[in-house]
Amino acid sequence: MERRELQNRRREPIPYPRLKSYVEVVKDNHLKDGKISKELMSGEVDTEVKKDLVTIQTSKTNTSWLDNIWVGRLKNKAIFEKVDEEVQGVFGMEMKSTYWGDDLILLHDLDDDKAQELIRRERESGGTPLISIQRWSPDLQPSHRLTWLYIWGVPLKAWDVEHFATLVSGCGEFIELDEETKERKRMDVARVLVRTTEKPNIARSLLAIVDGMSHQLEMREEMGFH
Repeated sequence: MERRELQNRRREPIPYPRLKSYVEVVKDNHLKDGKISKELMSGEVDTEVKKDLVTIQTSKTNTSWLDNIWVGRLKNKAIFEKVDEEVQGVFGMEMKSTYWGDDLILLHDLDDDKAQELIRRERESGGTPLISIQRWSPDLQPSHRLTWLYIWGVPLKAWDVEHFATLVSGCGEFIELDEETKERKRMDVARVLVRTTEKPNIARSLLAIVDGMSHQLEMREEMGFH
């Protein structure tokens, strides 16, 4: 009898502990005082980024290309992806320009005479794409960046400039909609240009209440280089 019971026990499966999913592990780590943290509720989980100290000493040989660099401020931030053709088209001269960040562009190999001509032209006619230009200096740095955000789930009743500006207000300043979004040629996803100080790879989940009805929206940054 005892031998039969022993055989039956051997046939029973061993109760291995269940492995937790990634979501459960994250949830456990963010459970504080019986309440789930704001990061988990919003779909954003903070991960600490390791910071390393790096010391760089430059030389005049490597930075000589900066001697004839001027910095211009764009009137229309929306042209940041095509500054080279815009600037050359308006000024009618061979000029290399590079988008730097925020509303700043770099004008390469620009001597003082050409720079003063551009300044005079803007002051007299205002017919340039630049508010101002100034010689580059080490203390000049972009304070913001421009980037496109994709938003899924926007209800049709909220599909207009005013409400898109509200949707992205938590990330930064609304600049404009792309053409397909503006003309309603594609309405499964919206593409919105913003000016922001947030770090790259923005990802947000939004709960939007439109006329009393709740809508779940997903917002992601367009991670590409132009």
